[in-house]
Amino acid sequence: MLGLGSSCNSEEGYAKGERYRERFHTGGTFAETTNPIGRIGSESDYIGDFSESTDKDEYTLVNASSAGIAGGEYKYRVSATNGYAWITFSVVPNTSYTFTCTYDKGSTANGTGRVWIGTSAGAFNIVASSELATGDTDVSLTFNSGANNYLYLNLVGTTSGRFSYWDDISLKES
Repeated sequence: MLGLGSSCNSEEGYAKGERYRERFHTGGTFAETTNPIGRIGSESDYIGDFSESTDKDEYTLVNASSAGIAGGEYKYRVSATNGYAWITFSVVPNTSYTFTCTYDKGSTANGTGRVWIGTSAGAFNIVASSELATGDTDVSLTFNSGANNYLYLNLVGTTSGRFSYWDDISLKES
């Protein structure tokens, strides 16, 4: 029987992630349209592990407030259902990517969340996660960038009046 599935060894997968970084990493200060989002890399200007208090400044809030870094997690309070924090990121057109993150790693959120990736802030026309429950929930989404050079990552808090916590964000070519 002919197998049509594909696989790659860990070295190949690692190399693909490094090619993504090499394409976009400009060094120095983080720039959302020239540096990748991710937590695995030696550079200090990656967004995703929220180790710096200024990492929150790269995100724009919509129907949300009180953004900060708490216990190494990015947190904000949603003021309306589906309030969100968004950031743009560079992609290579027609390329597959894998996005991963952890919702509420420290089990301190009191609301649920979703991840939306789209062609504009607040859009989920590329890919969307199912609802993420509180208590250290991992999400992994694989998607194709289509004809786009930039996409939007939207970290969505789905429960009005509640806090959402995000950590370990990573985005790599797959």
